[in-house]
Amino acid sequence: MSFVDPDDRYEADAFAHLADALDACPSAVLAYTDEALMDEQGRDTSVRRLAYSAFQHAHSASHVHGLIVMRRSAVEPVLPRITDLDAGADWLLTRLVARQGSVLHLPLVGRHWRQHPNQHHRRTRSTASGPLPSLATP
Repeated sequence: MSFVDPDDRYEADAFAHLADALDACPSAVLAYTDEALMDEQGRDTSVRRLAYSAFQHAHSASHVHGLIVMRRSAVEPVLPRITDLDAGADWLLTRLVARQGSVLHLPLVGRHWRQHPNQHHRRTRSTASGPLPSLATP
């Protein structure tokens, strides 16, 4: 399973690389790539290369943020826990999934993330800017 933003660009072969990585590592529940940042006109401006850190993942919504593919078997059990969130839902989802197994980082650009002033994390207030719900088992 994955999620994509309609204003970003994705490398088509990156999906296959991520799926192959998950197939090769049965204990992995999530795999992600690096991402290039784009300006509003779609020109790459820089590349974010972030090897996985559970600590950074817990403290930064943009740590696991490139192209992300997750095992359906790890996603489905946690979906009821994120139904009432807005922009923070993808972060919480990846954190809940990561607790179920290992996380793989593929050092290749899979996502080109378009930067613009109307992005949700740039707005003045959203549930994404408040604390996340507890990750404790309900």
